Amino acid sequence: MNKILLAVDGSAYDEKSIAFINNKAAKVRDIEVYVASVLPDIDTTLLRVYPGLKDEYKSHTEKLLAHTVQKLTVHGKVFWNILEGDVAEQLLEFAEQTGIDLIVMGCRGLSNYEELVLGSVSMKVIRLSSRPVVIVK
Repeated sequence: MNKILLAVDGSAYDEKSIAFINNKAAKVRDIEVYVASVLPDIDTTLLRVYPGLKDEYKSHTEKLLAHTVQKLTVHGKVFWNILEGDVAEQLLEFAEQTGIDLIVMGCRGLSNYEELVLGSVSMKVIRLSSRPVVIVK
């Protein structure tokens, strides 16, 4: 397992996911970690009211990714990527394109009712991924 995709969203689970990777990667040399966050589609009406929203969100995401990269202590290369669109679909597409061996992401901890009504990004990734997925809780 040489290529890991770490999906971050700014939640408390990001720190646990970073610790998980640092622990696992300490035993592996020449690892590649791709840290990614996905900018969701923003409603065009909202963009008309607040035209700088997308740029502000992107700037915040860049800071989040840079902060995450600093906390990784792997023996290898670390890259960060900002993706746009449906979160699960973009993560899976990125994993496929880059030949990711393992996807690591946090669990938001939604209740069963919320998962049923809202859906869950992590559940969608688990269902649709052709590669192993670790959900850190």
